[in-house]
Amino acid sequence: MNRLFRRARALALTLVPLLASVFATAAPIADYRIVTGGSTGTYFAFGQNLATLVAPAANVNLEVLSSGGSVQNVRDMRYREKVKFALVQSDVYQAYVALAAQGDKEARALIDPLRVVLPLYLEEMHFVVPADSPLHYIHEIRGRKLYMGPEGSGSALSTTTLYGLLFGGERPNRVNFATATDAAQGYKQALNSLLDRDGQVDVVVFVAGQPIAQLDVPAELGRKHYRLLALKPDEPSLREALSVYYPAQIAHASYGWLDADVPTLAVKAYLITYDYPQEVNRRAIGAFARALCSRYDTLLAQGHPKWKQVAWTPRAGLEPLRAGWRYYAVTEPILANCAGQGAGRPCDQDRRLLGLCE
Repeated sequence: MNRLFRRARALALTLVPLLASVFATAAPIADYRIVTGGSTGTYFAFGQNLATLVAPAANVNLEVLSSGGSVQNVRDMRYREKVKFALVQSDVYQAYVALAAQGDKEARALIDPLRVVLPLYLEEMHFVVPADSPLHYIHEIRGRKLYMGPEGSGSALSTTTLYGLLFGGERPNRVNFATATDAAQGYKQALNSLLDRDGQVDVVVFVAGQPIAQLDVPAELGRKHYRLLALKPDEPSLREALSVYYPAQIAHASYGWLDADVPTLAVKAYLITYDYPQEVNRRAIGAFARALCSRYDTLLAQGHPKWKQVAWTPRAGLEPLRAGWRYYAVTEPILANCAGQGAGRPCDQDRRLLGLCE
């Protein structure tokens, strides 16, 4: 009996350090946050996809935070605790770059340390009007009452910027709903205003990747109440706008109430981070990039439909960035040289225990 006890004790003493090592390894190497957009929007869905389909493969715990949009996200990326990733619209990012180039110190302090991880997809500008509206084209919105999302949102900034480009620097006639507590509620009230034809709102502007949940309504209801304004590319007032925004299409397949595709303008979404010098952050974000590479097929199969329109694909490399924009030095070589499924395999628990990675 004593011999059996001694053997059991020796085995237990051998297993304890091994089990302790396993449990220590299982703990996340990083506890991060990503700021996105409204809880019903494409940004939030992308954040959830990254948190559930990518981050675990990198042994990163990623919390998804909703936000008022790109303008808030730039500030959160710099100053909010544990925020290591953000989703930002191209024209918002570019606006900070332009201000910094003009000598704006606050803009420079915000934007200089930010780095692009990945260009994502085009976000279409949806100009929604009542079905019986006299408006048919985007360049006809001058002087109309516009709802464009909350103050500080990417949608508000994009719409204001576009309006100024169309109409010689004029500011839009912007509608706010004082009782709306967030972007989703504001858009709900604005769309209800269109449905009721109460005159509070003439145009509701969404800047988000299609399909947008708020516009995903039964075909009969949509045709009865809504219409989308179209881009008229040969319109002279659009010339300057087309140097900032991208021509795009809102697909009939995205909304059953559309009779055909609708030409529009778009911005591009980017996944950004900070130029972290600390080794712990560089390791974790590098692991995240490798997981993004190896989990690309999973994102296509299980993620938001917009992943199929992401500008980057394995083996395709990274697209050049505009002047003043820079990729993060840690993630750039990983994503530029990604070979797809199985490449850049994350260092998960089993592989680490077998000594196949660190």
